[in-house]
Amino acid sequence: MKKVLLVVAVVAMMGLSANAQNAKKAFNIGINGGIPVFFDSHKNYSTGFEFEINRIVPVTKNFQAGLGVSYQHFMAKDITVDGKKVKGKSTYTLPVSAVARYNFTPNFVAGVDVGYAFRLSKDTKGGVYFRPMVGYKFTDRVMVQAFLSGTPDRKMAGVGVVFSL
Repeated sequence: MKKVLLVVAVVAMMGLSANAQNAKKAFNIGINGGIPVFFDSHKNYSTGFEFEINRIVPVTKNFQAGLGVSYQHFMAKDITVDGKKVKGKSTYTLPVSAVARYNFTPNFVAGVDVGYAFRLSKDTKGGVYFRPMVGYKFTDRVMVQAFLSGTPDRKMAGVGVVFSL
């Protein structure tokens, strides 16, 4: 089931290329790292990382929209339960989202990804996925971004790098 969802998401992203054939479109891949924040995320998890792929097409001069899929991994901390150390369990989700980006200047970008994160491990919940971000483009192909991402039970703040292909 997990592989089927991933294939469907990737095929849907590629389908965006059928629109706006002559417009400047972008296929982006990125890697992000961060620390768990809010609620109890930081108590149970030490770090998190995320791989992202998105396909965006221009809507207006400064606004782009598209689809994205990510793989999100939270690394567990060992926790103490009744005085005994217990090995924590890492969790994994597969967020599939609508992606929107706005270019305030040629180099400064802000955006949001909104969708649903499918659970890939037993110890996590699927749920609404929300990811606001700001980025700075060093070149047309390389952007550094800061973000806050997560689901209702796990959230991560971090930084990453995105490459446009």
